[in-house]
Amino acid sequence: TVETDSDWRIFIDLFRIPPPGEAPVHVASAGRGERRLSFEPRRDGDYLVRLQSELLRGGSGTLEIQNVAALSFPVDGRDTGSIGSTFGVPREGGRRQHHGVDIFAPRHTPVLATSRARVRRVADWKLGGHVVWLEDPERGLRLYFAHLQTQDVEEGAWVSPGDQIGTVGNSGNARTTPPHLHFGVYVRGEGPIDPFSFLAAPKTLPESVDVDLDNLGHWVRTKGSPISLLAQPRGAGVVVDVPPHTPLLVWGGAGHRYRVALPNGVVGYVRERSTEVATAAVDVVDLARRTAVLDRPEHDAAVKRHLPEGTQINVLARFDDFSWVASERSSAERPEWIRSLSP
Repeated sequence: TVETDSDWRIFIDLFRIPPPGEAPVHVASAGRGERRLSFEPRRDGDYLVRLQSELLRGGSGTLEIQNVAALSFPVDGRDTGSIGSTFGVPREGGRRQHHGVDIFAPRHTPVLATSRARVRRVADWKLGGHVVWLEDPERGLRLYFAHLQTQDVEEGAWVSPGDQIGTVGNSGNARTTPPHLHFGVYVRGEGPIDPFSFLAAPKTLPESVDVDLDNLGHWVRTKGSPISLLAQPRGAGVVVDVPPHTPLLVWGGAGHRYRVALPNGVVGYVRERSTEVATAAVDVVDLARRTAVLDRPEHDAAVKRHLPEGTQINVLARFDDFSWVASERSSAERPEWIRSLSP
């Protein structure tokens, strides 16, 4: 959810971050004019929220991110701390695997529906004992509740999260174990998957932004040592190595790192402590000839004006064959460039 200080329109998109070297994958967008985006991932991973304002508008705002479990917990008064047997552990000497989680609770503890679902089957099976199957059409899931003491729903009925569908027991092949609910999640076309990620609310909050936000939208430069531009804020994958006193345009922040762009558009992350505001000169040069001032560090850049021979200039940063120079007309928002200045 995004709250802003005015009525300017904002666009919200969500991307899944793939392995290094691959492009982010777009997974969801907020509706036109909406400032809230809800998304339920089907697998663990890192995700990027991108916010863009409408053209020629802007302001300040606050982004609130809430992480909640996809399914409500199926045993009344319990949480993931009551899970005593996890998904995939061997059964019957390794002849099969455990296709669910076991949630231990006293006999007759209410077993609850975990989502809006239809009761697909109520049955008695040799292994599962008294069982209930629910079908969650929105998520394409079938939910399996086994070893019940009682079954309190009828086939074809619809249930909502928190509705009682049975009680905890140890029926079926669990009669020699303490009472518990075997809860399984099955994806149409895939089979059983680990229910834990559906039940566990994330315990970690998004990493706080601990950089100087006054530099957003401004140019800084690397300090006096070479650094690496990283593909992700947690330090995975080097995009490119950059030399000292390289100019960087600050696009955003994550943790202790800036998200920056080089003058040629290459984007990555650097530690804030590896950068500095480009105020003091790294070199002072007297021009040996009349020199063109350019609007960008490219060989086909537009010429803004010329500086006469003998002009003394302060060099603030360097990129490839160009130098960012200080003059009465330049600023941190709109640096000016000249070609082929020697260090």
